[in-house]
Parts: sequence; structure tokens; C-alpha cells
Amino acid sequence: MKFQKKIKNKLEQTFNLLELTYPPSVDKTLEKDIAQLYKDDNSKDFKILVKTENKNNDKVEDKEGNYKEIPVHKFILLARSGLFRELFVYVNEKDNINKVQDYTHKTIESLETLIKYFYTDSIKLKADQDPRLIVDELYDAVEYYQLNDQCNFVNELNKIKKQFDLN
Repeated sequence: MKFQKKIKNKLEQTFNLLELTYPPSVDKTLEKDIAQLYKDDNSKDFKILVKTENKNNDKVEDKEGNYKEIPVHKFILLARSGLFRELFVYVNEKDNINKVQDYTHKTIESLETLIKYFYTDSIKLKADQDPRLIVDELYDAVEYYQLNDQCNFVNELNKIKKQFDLN
């Protein structure tokens, strides 16, 4: 028994030095794993299609090749969005769809930001993104996508508004 207690104490000391919790938190590990999946395009099994725009910011006519495909894991969409859960239930399993077109976003950047949020639970804008446009589009997306964690999502948007002094 003393030997097991010594080992446990040693493990606790090691975890304290590494600033980890002992025993390791499954929630935190799962969050990190899901965030890591965001970078793994090879395992993504679903695509959201977004119309591309021409240089005049006009929507391009429906022709083959005028869509950008944003890869995502289907289980992430199911877990995070009521809209996608309903879509996948509605569609006959025989259809076995692996793509859906998005009609709500004016910019690809806002949809990509939303998809990244699905994996990471945070919103971080790139330097070249227009914060006002992204925030406006994402506020519109809250109800449309029927997000499970609307409060957290709105809090993230409010942080961006505060950071960039948007009112």
C-alpha cells in the first residue's frame, strides 16, 4: 500500500509541475482531440458548398466549379447544430449525401469561422478579416443553425465586438 501511495504522490507532483490536473480531465482531453480534428482534412467526411463570387462581389451563376467546398466532420455538424441534425434525419439514408449547399453566408470567411468554432468553442479572427462583417453574419447564423450553445457563441461574438470596438 505504501508503494502505491508513493507512486500516486509522485504522479501528482509530476502533473502539478506540468500544470495538469490529476487524474487527467477527460473533458479537456476530448476538447483538445476535437480541436485537433479541425486540422485533419483527410478524415473529414462531409462538405458544405459555398457559392464563390466574381471580382464585382456578384454571385456567380450556378455552373459546375463555382462553389468552394468546406470540408467538415459530419458528426461535428450533428453535435453542434440543430439545423444539420434535422437535415440528416430528413434526408433519406439511401441518398447518402455528403455535400450540402449553404445559402446564409455572404462570405466564405464567416462560414469558415463558424465551422472552426464548432471544433474549438472559440472565435478568433485573422488579421485580413473584416470583423464587422464576420460578426454581423455570425449573429444571423445563431438562429439559423440552431446552435446548441447559443449563449457561449453570443459571448464569443461579444468578445470580438468589444475587442474591435464594434457597436
